[in-house]
Amino acid sequence: MPVQAVSADAQLPPILQAAGDKLVMIDFYADWCGPCQRIAPFVEELSGRYPDVVFVKVDVDNCRQIAQMYGVTAMPTFIFLKSLQKVGELQGANPEALEGKLTELMQGGGGGAAAGAASGGATGGDGGCEVEGQMLLHEFIDKKQMECLNQKDSNPVQNLFTPGARLESDCDQQLIISVTFNQPVKVHSLAFGAMNDDESATLENGPRVVKLYTNHATTPDFSDVEDMAPIQELELAEASLKDTPVELRYVKFQNVTNLVIFVETNQDDNEDLTVINSLRIIGQPKEASNMADFKRVSGKAGESDH
Repeated sequence: MPVQAVSADAQLPPILQAAGDKLVMIDFYADWCGPCQRIAPFVEELSGRYPDVVFVKVDVDNCRQIAQMYGVTAMPTFIFLKSLQKVGELQGANPEALEGKLTELMQGGGGGAAAGAASGGATGGDGGCEVEGQMLLHEFIDKKQMECLNQKDSNPVQNLFTPGARLESDCDQQLIISVTFNQPVKVHSLAFGAMNDDESATLENGPRVVKLYTNHATTPDFSDVEDMAPIQELELAEASLKDTPVELRYVKFQNVTNLVIFVETNQDDNEDLTVINSLRIIGQPKEASNMADFKRVSGKAGESDH
């Protein structure tokens, strides 16, 4: 069965009603999302191999109500339904994890949304992203404590996690974004999305020089960050603004409770407007480390150093 494309909120309910008790897989995607583009041919392939499953793709930029209803905060996200009830969820462009989740649910695995999350739902079988061994850290973000200096009130920082929305600077190109986590995390990569078809915002409005700071109790202001040495400075090429993970100096971000992102300049340093459509923070919760994974480098078990 071919993948059915949904480009308006009203188009989805009739498809779900017609599906009856068949398993439905909904691919939430965006045209500007690189991982979405990479996995799209595989989704088409799955639709040919599994004719008893109803495959749907939803454009989040045109279907914001549907995306909000299912709590979609990153792309691609795959939601699985049966008899109109959510039975599973997977984030990230991992073909093996996606087919594994699909076959699991076809065989009666999973047990609603909670089971879906536990077996690769909210964090995904691949950790919710395409970076091997890592996951999206969005579930650990305290959204109430997120702050952004110089944001436009109509396009605030919370838009970074809302499909189809965007963060915009106000008076000039600079932004200071403060992200607080509800537990210590290890940050491996950042992925910025700045693709936009709006004539008032192009890739030239995306961030270029970005400085990173960690573990600030209060959000530093612009005079503060000018005097502070960053943990790492990034210079983003336009190609990096297509939701492509940019790896950090991982060893420097091993115990992060707060991440400050200072956008110093955008791609066109003479342009006052900076626009960021999405931000993915990729890594691991610090407590997830398994001591059994560490190999002994000297001595024998039980020995102590003298």
